[in-house]
Amino acid sequence: MTDTFRQQMDRELGLLGIKLSEKQLEQFFTYYEMLVEKNKVMNLTAITDETDVVSKHFSDSLSLLRVLKRVMDSGDGCDGSRVYEEELLEGKSVIDVGTGAGFPGIPLKIAFPGIKLTLLDSLNKRVKFLEEVCDALELKNVEFIHGRAEDIGRQKEHREMYDLCVSRAVANLASLSEYCMPFVKIGGFFVPYKSGEIEDEEEKQEKAWLSLKRDIESSANTIHELDTGKCKGYNRALFVSSILNKVGTYAGHGEVEIVQRAVDFISEYNARVKKPIITARNKFFSLPETARKTREKLAIVKEQKNRTLPFEGGLLVWNYGESRLQILFDKIPEDTKRKELKSSGFRWSPKNKAWQRQLTPHALSAAKRVLNLQTIQS
Repeated sequence: MTDTFRQQMDRELGLLGIKLSEKQLEQFFTYYEMLVEKNKVMNLTAITDETDVVSKHFSDSLSLLRVLKRVMDSGDGCDGSRVYEEELLEGKSVIDVGTGAGFPGIPLKIAFPGIKLTLLDSLNKRVKFLEEVCDALELKNVEFIHGRAEDIGRQKEHREMYDLCVSRAVANLASLSEYCMPFVKIGGFFVPYKSGEIEDEEEKQEKAWLSLKRDIESSANTIHELDTGKCKGYNRALFVSSILNKVGTYAGHGEVEIVQRAVDFISEYNARVKKPIITARNKFFSLPETARKTREKLAIVKEQKNRTLPFEGGLLVWNYGESRLQILFDKIPEDTKRKELKSSGFRWSPKNKAWQRQLTPHALSAAKRVLNLQTIQS
């Protein structure tokens, strides 16, 4: 174990009131080494720097202790007064949904060895890696499940069977709740690793839904008027296609909740009219499943390491975490170049200090043209 690792762990976990034994520190360091080594041949995490892994993976995973002080022993409140105790979760069943590289499940198991841990992930090769890690760390009473949360949560042996369900999965709160709550037993808890962005996230999603609802309701009303003869001269198929395309756009971004609400809206509309606005055979009704599959793919992509390509005068970055193609110039580009960037779909991001657009094949083609690059491999 390096001195910097030990010092960083002591500093970060000290802020949480956690003091680990020498064995536990060694387990964390072994975990770190295995994570970095495996990451060379398999996309597990974009974070590999020793200091960053400690603060953004290990410490963040154990920040659950702040919540536990409230939910496991309500008499202590949440003022941080309670000290860390290995036995705090003794005998409790914990499931980590969408565990990925093992966060927060494995750090919790190291810190609270008495828990009965279940690690669930949809990618089998990640599950195999977690088995290797737990074997190397000699962690006992750990179950590994390869599958999708929505499927496993319906199984009798897992439904309402856990004292605590945790998740750091890449999904909004509504999705996490849908996937995770079925695992929680009566009197248990679901703890999503979400920060103060929850309210903003929910507000943005509600605004997006209301905007989409207005559009599809307008199209549905026009279709109904065409069907009842109140409106003539329009092509019905174009309005059906409009609804399909607008909702399909959200499905293509993995927005499961919005897509499901749109499908529910049309289903309810169909129930009120004689002729369905969109028939049950239409692929429109399979869009929620399309959105779920897209979300899973996006989650895998976001775990990829960022790629970079130097060019004369700057750097091109594949930012998988934010799903953005970014252009970083060494100096402010000339006005003509800025106009060319804007006309090619790139926008200036003050936060990232980069010109960027959504990471797509079209974005790569645009960057190649704007930067006069010979080739760009996607």
